[in-house]
Amino acid sequence: MKKKKNQGFFVLILLTFIVSNVSAQSSDWLLGNFSEKSKLETKNESTLILTNGLISRTFSISPNGATIGFDNLVTEETLIRSVRPEALVEIEGIEYDVGGLNGQPVHNYLKKSWIKDMTANPGSFKYTSYSINEIEERFQWKKRMEWLPKDMPWPPKGKTLTMIYRADDTTIKTLLGEKDSDINRKVLLEDKFAVLSPKWEIFTSGASDRSSFINEGKAGEIMAMSNTSVYAEQKLPENTRVIKCKLNNGTDISESHGLGMVVVFPDKKVRLAFSGTYGFSFSDGEQN
Repeated sequence: MKKKKNQGFFVLILLTFIVSNVSAQSSDWLLGNFSEKSKLETKNESTLILTNGLISRTFSISPNGATIGFDNLVTEETLIRSVRPEALVEIEGIEYDVGGLNGQPVHNYLKKSWIKDMTANPGSFKYTSYSINEIEERFQWKKRMEWLPKDMPWPPKGKTLTMIYRADDTTIKTLLGEKDSDINRKVLLEDKFAVLSPKWEIFTSGASDRSSFINEGKAGEIMAMSNTSVYAEQKLPENTRVIKCKLNNGTDISESHGLGMVVVFPDKKVRLAFSGTYGFSFSDGEQN
């Protein structure tokens, strides 16, 4: 693949909010005739809020585009607890974040005070601009009046927020670096843990019945109490030469040996693990 200076990729994310009203606490907003309109608000130079009176979604646009708030305005409940990429794209076999922020200390909940210290992933698609427009008719729809309380407009009234993300020079360098490192290599085994493959043999500590390799339905998300262990084991294919393992230590606060990977050879074990004290730890059986 030839590198082209300033070559970029564009991703559009469309979000639609339909006209509604927040007066549901005193009357049924589905039956009433309210004047609340969908709108886009700018809280400051780095924040956008898309709301229709019932719910609101808050976006950070600096240092990158990311959803940092999703609130039920009727019940005053917060519906988001973790900042993630707005989307994932795959280019020539390599996944890239679209937007999102790194550095959230704990993903069980989100504090507003953390956001100012979070940063953009250097290899991600970066937010560049946005536009707000009326909802457009994207397909023809034949109304069935017997299913409607009255003749409703089509397309529905509301606003569409379009956010544009672009791959900058850093993203392109990441792409080229990944491709160069994997050139002529054949993938022998790949598992993204969308589901738990029966090829994995799971071991859990008997010290706690909460120990699990599946947490809240997500395969590969480990639940382990202090001084217990959970791991999965699988034999590597023959002729394996390179192993890539992407780990997210999430809420783990282990001081010595946390989330990691161990490769077992006939004569030794090589271990790499996160460590709350040292950042990460490495051991080949002879030195740490």
